[in-house]
Amino acid sequence: MEGKVTDSMSGNLLVAVADKRVGGGSPLTGLQWQWGDAENIIDKWCERAAERLSSWSTGAATP
Repeated sequence: MEGKVTDSMSGNLLVAVADKRVGGGSPLTGLQWQWGDAENIIDKWCERAAERLSSWSTGAATP
């Protein structure tokens, strides 16, 4: 998965991310993936993004 967030007014890049997940690390396990596996990873990415954006907006962290 790759993604980026840009400022809507200036077009400046704010965040760029890349993540690679493998179902257990072996080719056999990777072939056995189901939608629930992908859904779990997408949920985790959303959770992390929300936490990061929240920390920036409260001043707990800087971009």
